[in-house]
Amino acid sequence: MLPPFISIALPEEPGPAARVREALQGEPVDLVDLSPDVAICWGGPRLAALVRDLRQRRGARHVITVLDSTDATSLRRALEAGADGVIAADDLGAALPVAIQGVMVGLTVTPRQARHQLAPPALSHRERQVLAYVVEGCTNAEIGARLFLAESTVKSHLSGAFAKLGVRSRRDAVALVLDPRAGLTTTVLGSEEADRPVGPGERRRFSRVDVASSLY
Repeated sequence: MLPPFISIALPEEPGPAARVREALQGEPVDLVDLSPDVAICWGGPRLAALVRDLRQRRGARHVITVLDSTDATSLRRALEAGADGVIAADDLGAALPVAIQGVMVGLTVTPRQARHQLAPPALSHRERQVLAYVVEGCTNAEIGARLFLAESTVKSHLSGAFAKLGVRSRRDAVALVLDPRAGLTTTVLGSEEADRPVGPGERRRFSRVDVASSLY
């Protein structure tokens, strides 16, 4: 049971609002539109703008984001958008009261089963090598030539790395590796730099600034 008199702002969408009402049924909370202690919102493509709006326009002290999927990318994006807590939609009934208590005392709340996704994933030696070449802009064929691997093997290593990183594309993988908050830059580009063999026809190495600029 929550402490009394905590003010809550519901999501603006009718469906999510009804689900939050149901999750808070019987809890001694006040439902308000402005200056809530905690605002609840659903994840989506405009999450960062939504969180900013909840804080600036509606005066929310804390924001909890509900995600339909708590994969690594969605979880990071929600926290980077400024959410104080993230919970899975499937766990809304049990997790929401606990999350509200947590953010009210200054904690960052995430699903227990998703916490390992916030730590840098354990990439294999080959996965780090392949990712480093992806950051440089190499194709699978070029990576295979430099590492003396079949192109199908390169694809296999990339698939494994993408799964561990929680990304679906080369672009997303590069952005994550170059994001200092993810803790992957040194792991992928640092110690491996001197170890990677140089294959035939190697083209100019991209600097991190070059690659970062090419993403936007």
